[in-house]
Amino acid sequence: MQESDGTAEKVRSLQQTGIERCDMLARVLLIGGNPRDLQLIWAALFQAGVALDAATTVDDALSLLRMTPYAAVIIDLDDRRQQALEECRRVRATLGECTVPLIAISAWATQEEVQRSLRAGCDYYLTKPLDLQQLGTLVRDLTPAA
Repeated sequence: MQESDGTAEKVRSLQQTGIERCDMLARVLLIGGNPRDLQLIWAALFQAGVALDAATTVDDALSLLRMTPYAAVIIDLDDRRQQALEECRRVRATLGECTVPLIAISAWATQEEVQRSLRAGCDYYLTKPLDLQQLGTLVRDLTPAA
């Protein structure tokens, strides 16, 4: 099915015009998420001046976290709802006492879900549909200037 909202074109345009900026940007890790969400989040963060790496599994993410200094970590809780809180705990344990913010994103917007995520180690909780400008602003404000 062909996307009609222009997302792919926007992402390609950003990639073509901004490739040389990537080495100078703060890096953020996204864990999980479907390909469409990943494209939208990537575009929003790139516009905010942030580079994005992605991991489809928490084990891949933990490997990346051990090798790369990230300014923030975003975890999509919807893909693996049953194990998402345990994954948040594992990510927080890997990050240790450092001040790297862990941002949860989810379609589950109940106060109970938010509190569970915060108790599992998340610092922020954003609900879907994501306000991409809000996400970009939050991550930019949380990351040190490159």
